[in-house]
Amino acid sequence: MYAQLNPALQTKGSIKGVLVDSSTRKPVEAALVNVYPENSTTPVTQLITDNKGIILATDLIPGNYKMTIVLFGYKPIQKDSIRISTAKLNTNLGNILFASTAQQLKGVTITKSKNLVDNQPDKLVYHADNDITNAGGMALDVLKKVPEVAVDNQGNVELQGNSEILVLIDGKSSPATNGNLADVLQAIPADQIDRIEVITSPSAKYDAQGMGGIINIILKKSAAGGISSIINLSGGTRINKGTGAITYRQSKWQLGTNFSGNYYIPSTAINSSYRTSTNNDTTGTLSQNGTSLVGRYNLMAALNFNWDMTPKDNISIHASRYTFEHISDVTNSTVYGITGENNTQNVTGISNTVITYPETNINVDYKHVFDSAGRELDITANYSYNKDEEYADINQSLESSTVPVNPDNYLLDEQDTNVGKETLAVFGADYTQPLGKNTMLEVGGKVTLYNIVSSYAYNVFDTLTHAYTYDPTRSNVFTYNQNVYAGYASLSFKLLKHCHLITGLRYEYTDNNFYLQNSNTYTQTYGNLLPSIIISRKFGNNTLKVSYTYRLERAEFDRLNPFVAVTDGNTVSLGNPNMVPENQYKVDLSYSIVTPSGASFSTTLFYRDQKQDILSYTDIYPEYIVGNDTLHNVSVTEPFNAVEKRTPGISVFGSATLFKNLDIHGNASLMYDYMIILIYPSPPVTDIKYNVNATIDYFFPHEIVAEVFGLFNSPRYTFQGMQPSYSEYSIGIRKQFNHKKGSIGIFSTDPFNKYHNYITNISGTTFTEQSTSSVPYRTFGISFSYQLGVAIKQKAELPPTEDMKD
Repeated sequence: MYAQLNPALQTKGSIKGVLVDSSTRKPVEAALVNVYPENSTTPVTQLITDNKGIILATDLIPGNYKMTIVLFGYKPIQKDSIRISTAKLNTNLGNILFASTAQQLKGVTITKSKNLVDNQPDKLVYHADNDITNAGGMALDVLKKVPEVAVDNQGNVELQGNSEILVLIDGKSSPATNGNLADVLQAIPADQIDRIEVITSPSAKYDAQGMGGIINIILKKSAAGGISSIINLSGGTRINKGTGAITYRQSKWQLGTNFSGNYYIPSTAINSSYRTSTNNDTTGTLSQNGTSLVGRYNLMAALNFNWDMTPKDNISIHASRYTFEHISDVTNSTVYGITGENNTQNVTGISNTVITYPETNINVDYKHVFDSAGRELDITANYSYNKDEEYADINQSLESSTVPVNPDNYLLDEQDTNVGKETLAVFGADYTQPLGKNTMLEVGGKVTLYNIVSSYAYNVFDTLTHAYTYDPTRSNVFTYNQNVYAGYASLSFKLLKHCHLITGLRYEYTDNNFYLQNSNTYTQTYGNLLPSIIISRKFGNNTLKVSYTYRLERAEFDRLNPFVAVTDGNTVSLGNPNMVPENQYKVDLSYSIVTPSGASFSTTLFYRDQKQDILSYTDIYPEYIVGNDTLHNVSVTEPFNAVEKRTPGISVFGSATLFKNLDIHGNASLMYDYMIILIYPSPPVTDIKYNVNATIDYFFPHEIVAEVFGLFNSPRYTFQGMQPSYSEYSIGIRKQFNHKKGSIGIFSTDPFNKYHNYITNISGTTFTEQSTSSVPYRTFGISFSYQLGVAIKQKAELPPTEDMKD
């Protein structure tokens, strides 16, 4: 009682308010309220409004706070600069108006929210959750709409024209995102993505790997109290998908699971190639025609647990399992010949390949918030394990053979297996310390331990024993160990009134060792000091930003592996253990505009200088020995630190709403590559490349929305040839029902083109080759989505003080 009568001893305060619907002025129940220190991302208080809409956050030390309020069907609210002082401990916000996301505009119901794209000091953020047309798609579909990002027909992703990027899921990487990125992106439902962060100039806090930059996919965290769930189903002529999520949330903890599955209906592509090569005075030709029947499926399941142990301590655990399987049956007819001679040889080849890739990931994150606002400690531990298996059955026979199915008549008959085991362990800690009102210091460290054991086994058919016999001369085991130790310091502060600066320094020490069984051990140790600086200046709603970064790209293990892999009797590939990491410095200058109507535009100029760029080089060998076999007229592909590349470029993005119910957004990039060849004498090679995409959404009455989307990526020229261009367009229409809880739609991709045709040209000092592939692409389908929620009534945990009962 004495403490209540003596204000000097009452050192903790409270925030009070009443949440009401902005239209009906009735209390809003079951909304989730989080109260944060002004410079923190971890809430100190979390509660759910009761049936009177009461918000009451107590036990708050003096300082500046912000409050967020979220509930499905309403536009999120954030209130900043809520002050609690020793002179005024209790703050009453009064009635807080909560606006429904459904706004009636001349009879048309349109879902409106915040900007689709935000340009922040250190990143560009695409709010996928604000683009309702993403429903029913996958992460790869969403990325096609993201500014400065390009996606090709194989699912390869580029950022500002550079494919050497680091893709994170909730800030975490895994072997799957490094080696099977397209499959991972096809396993993440678009409905589960909250936003995508595009970081073209990463600060010192981020790993140095990924010269092209970082794409961080942030998944949704359920905000509504109680039970919420969503299910999505789509079926079509090429792909069938199903996804779902269930979340149970109380005021202090949350448990959720999500899952997805994709089945790609097997389809047949038509392939052909023609190659000429010279050896002394002899010119040889190789012509191939065939088909490939390809099918695959992806499965993903995840379990998430989040617990606010105390107002200052939070722990989250995430476990996931990916499973991918690819199946392909390839039939080729190959004609060998020598110009001027009548001695051609016709060979039929058949290969059946099955690849399975299961991966398990476990992530544990702990966060502690100190009493002083903005001071935080984050500790993380991640573990990933996978065991991928590849099985191939290959045979070749002369077309003139009387009984080509008889194994005794095969020119080549073998069964090959490759079993790889990968483990990745990551341990890290980050500490944030405010230094005054407008200055923040971040320091941290990280240890990454990566191990791969890849076993290759070749079994050749023995015509005497009629059994497959293990061939030790072509089989081996490759072991790869990479340990990276990193530390960083980053300082952010305001310059003058509207200018923000982030500068930092990161050091990474890499320790690699790898070897083939009974062979030499290769060791690579090196340290890299990586500076970065980002300066941004606000002009009202407009932002000017300039940045400088220095980054590197380590060669992947398969590019360092010297094992000789024989795809068929005509194609060989191997790694190069003597390569060094690529490195790059990059400068960005960007300006973004947000108009009073909500339209946004941004332009980025950039220049990057890449050293020791790793590219594959192909050459033709008249003879090539592999184990006890001698291959003839074979193409051999091996990676090298092949070029230095200098690239200026520009990227433009725009988004606007016209006539109140027509949304248009799109982006375009233009780049110029100047390549200096390092591995053989040659004049520089240049390439002008560009990509463009656009989306048009029209909102009809009765909650119907239609969308048209299109993209085009120009051809890519390398120092050895040309990769084909890629284009795609899609149309769709969707109807929402039951207060936007459900939707049903129809869609089509390239409805007037059954096939996409791709032509690839490659040449060397002794050969030229052109390959053509016709891939089925036309798609028709239907999608369905529905979400459910059961709110659980909870009142604030502590009763109001006497002062707040007024």
